[in-house]
Amino acid sequence: MNTGKILTVSGPVVDCGFETGQLPAIREALHVTLHGEVRVMEVVQQLSATRVRCVLLGASEQLSRGMPVKATGTGIQVPVGEATLGRMFNVLGEPIDGEGALPSETPQWEIHRKPPVFSEQRPATELLETGIKVIDPNDFNYIDKTPVNPLEIPLYIVKAFIKRIDLMLVIMFAGGAFHILTKTGALHAVVAKMAKIFSTRVYLFLPILTLVFGLICTTQGVNLFIAFAPIMVMMAFAMGLDSITGASIILLGGAIGFSTGPLNINTTIVAQKIAGLPLYSGVGYRFICFAVFYVITNIYLIRYALKIQKHPELSPMYEIDKTSEFRNAADLDSFGKLDARKIFIMLVFFASLILIVYGGIKLDWDMSETASVFLALAVIEGVLGGFGPSAISKEFLEGCKKMLGAAFIIGMAQAISSIMNAGHITDTVVHALANGLNFVPTILLGPAMLLANTIINVFLTSGSGQAAAVIPILAPLADLVGVTRQTAILSFNFGDGFCNYVLPTSTALMGIISAVNIPYDRWMKFMWKLFLIWLAVGSVMLMIAQAIHLGPM
Repeated sequence: MNTGKILTVSGPVVDCGFETGQLPAIREALHVTLHGEVRVMEVVQQLSATRVRCVLLGASEQLSRGMPVKATGTGIQVPVGEATLGRMFNVLGEPIDGEGALPSETPQWEIHRKPPVFSEQRPATELLETGIKVIDPNDFNYIDKTPVNPLEIPLYIVKAFIKRIDLMLVIMFAGGAFHILTKTGALHAVVAKMAKIFSTRVYLFLPILTLVFGLICTTQGVNLFIAFAPIMVMMAFAMGLDSITGASIILLGGAIGFSTGPLNINTTIVAQKIAGLPLYSGVGYRFICFAVFYVITNIYLIRYALKIQKHPELSPMYEIDKTSEFRNAADLDSFGKLDARKIFIMLVFFASLILIVYGGIKLDWDMSETASVFLALAVIEGVLGGFGPSAISKEFLEGCKKMLGAAFIIGMAQAISSIMNAGHITDTVVHALANGLNFVPTILLGPAMLLANTIINVFLTSGSGQAAAVIPILAPLADLVGVTRQTAILSFNFGDGFCNYVLPTSTALMGIISAVNIPYDRWMKFMWKLFLIWLAVGSVMLMIAQAIHLGPM
């Protein structure tokens, strides 16, 4: 292979120089190696006898003048054949679906090829097989009834649990790890320390704490913080605020993280797994949504808190808070000291979350690897917290027990989906919904799905359960109406998430406001306007996602 060097870098356009007589051909692939990573360019123009202009098919950061470049002698090659069916690749032929590398014997063809000669062409229309299941809108027909034998339903349930056992273990093990984290007192101490530092600056204290709970709830459910509600209310009283502000720190902060779901195992990852999307795909746009909702929610909360601080009588909880049992217990020192051990526990916790995301994106990790990280995290947290083997096992099982209901809902939802498929019901439902959405303008399809998911959440409040029940219908429906599956899942996230903070059937909402004696009607006096704002902002973010064709698929 001929070797040259980079002459100029201007974004994706790179000029390279070679010796006379060694100039690479147009469409030839060039490789430049940076920190062990090979970046690929394609020659698009020969500027002179020693200079070519290339298009870089990747990031140009850290590329500089003088770096060596190798001409491959061929064009860019991608895998072909049966091994590629059902797989997803980038433009360089690298798998991006999290299913691992292709067999080494898979043939590679150049992306620029001459068309077949006339004798090799066939004029007949043939089906192009890709291995990816999508819905053909012109192939729906009503058929005779195909009832499922009721005696086989227990078998469907068992097979469904076997099929989703990896997701169920992730949810239970995550619950166990987080339960041990709370038992160590590390999170309590971090929150109390922040409250002391910012106790006189509500406009800083509230955004910082909502950010903490928001980031944690990108991976966890808000109901895990029910035990924290009295603590946050005590902090709010200590700062001259009301109980609604204290509960809102958890509920609104958690709502942002859970509802945008950048890293959420229970909702986003379950939905992407079912829809056949790469795990953690679309995470960039989800974090943009997180930032938008974070700013808007904190503006609403800070305005309310400053109003209550100035005029306490305007609080819907004014009379009830006067006799609250938490008012006399508002002592931040009772939450424990933030020592080196607790700091190290929190660092290990966040490092494990980073590892899970990195593994899912870069190492093709699936649910089994994620579950193993949570299992290891639980043990490490317990050891750092000073627990013995018996105590670690006891607390881990206690945390798993809290998530057992959610895990069983996933299994049962999969069983329902399997039974509907066996009875040929799913296609009929999708066809009917698609016909209804045909009357909706394309730009409003995302908000329409948001509204549909919000209504569904009234009857099925479990995020993981709703994902398992709805996504098998929503994914092919998105194919039919021209919405990307990523946008459809985002509409599910918004509909399932934000609705949980106004529904009286939500365990997270009712658990937290009940723990601090906030009646539901008083909460809704504070919350109803923000919920409508959330729906409006969510609709805008979905319209943007549809406009940019948020992918993949």
